[in-house]
Amino acid sequence: MKHPLGTFCTRCGTVLHEFLHALGFIHEQASRGRDRYVTIVWENIAPGEEYNFAMYDEGETTNFGEKYDYDSLMHYSAYAFSVNGSKTIVTKSRNRNIGQRRQLSEIDTRKINKLYCSKDRSIVTNETSATKPSTSNKMNDDKESNGKSNVQPEHFRKLSKKREHRRTSLWQ
Repeated sequence: MKHPLGTFCTRCGTVLHEFLHALGFIHEQASRGRDRYVTIVWENIAPGEEYNFAMYDEGETTNFGEKYDYDSLMHYSAYAFSVNGSKTIVTKSRNRNIGQRRQLSEIDTRKINKLYCSKDRSIVTNETSATKPSTSNKMNDDKESNGKSNVQPEHFRKLSKKREHRRTSLWQ
């Protein structure tokens, strides 16, 4: 998958963020149930960038049984695509920082393992890689994912392409 990086996108965390897109992951603030955790301030979003904040439809994606992840590499910052310097995303949990680009969150790591790792494959952690069998390939049941565990990596890549098709080119 060709994914060119712009001039300001060469920092390690940003590269990891784009890599997760290539693996098929979506932005955290586009996940189902996000309105319980953040408020999108639509009037502060630059015209033409609203699609970056649109929620996916029910059944298009899964949270792998994980809770909403404020610390995800896939979460935009509070001021992402701001037209006026004001917040575009406000957390409902006080004093929560969003939009970090330092490392995979613990939940990012678990989601990667649930999607790509199976018995006897390498398990990725923030500290190191280790080879050990996973205890289960089943996802945790919860209200957001409805316990569905049949979403395959190819489905996520298709979703990523679908979202990319709606996007105006940021790379040119």
